Amino acid sequence: MSGIKQKSFAVAGMGLALLAAVVAGRYGAEAYRAHRIRDVVEAIVPAYGVDPELVMALIWQESRYRPHAIGAAGEHGLMQVTLTAAEAWAVAEEVGTVNPDLLLEVEPNLRAGTWYLARALHHWRDQDDPVPYALAQYNAGRRNALRWAAAGEAAGEGVGAFMDAITYPGTRAYIERVLTRYRGYVDQP
Repeated sequence: MSGIKQKSFAVAGMGLALLAAVVAGRYGAEAYRAHRIRDVVEAIVPAYGVDPELVMALIWQESRYRPHAIGAAGEHGLMQVTLTAAEAWAVAEEVGTVNPDLLLEVEPNLRAGTWYLARALHHWRDQDDPVPYALAQYNAGRRNALRWAAAGEAAGEGVGAFMDAITYPGTRAYIERVLTRYRGYVDQP
């Protein structure tokens, strides 16, 4: 083999190795964060009656498992909990006062976010599949979810009519991404 071909293969090989390292670093770090958080999720969520896999899927969508994530609208932590939702959780659970720094801690954030999700799931429990409704509420608020549910019922029955009635494309995509991730977790052996 000529020296030029050898150098071309070496450069191509280094490029592939660099690409593999970047991909492994990004997804490896995400997998590592998910693994560290899973134990805490599995310890906390049974108290709220929520499937841990749904919480993991929601965390992935909200923060990619980054405990110190801050959202554009001021949401905090793994589950991107708003201060308003955290204050409602603190009153309901008799936790005391909450502040944004507390929401950057893994356990309080998981408790507040899971409480909020459980409350939404409970509200929509009479639906054939309450999860999409609860996710819409988690993402866009109860008022919007109620409006979309009413429009969906007027247009037809079921979750398909509800999804079609969602007027925020970002919320519809959010629900679909969380559900895809959730089904992927549940379907794993």
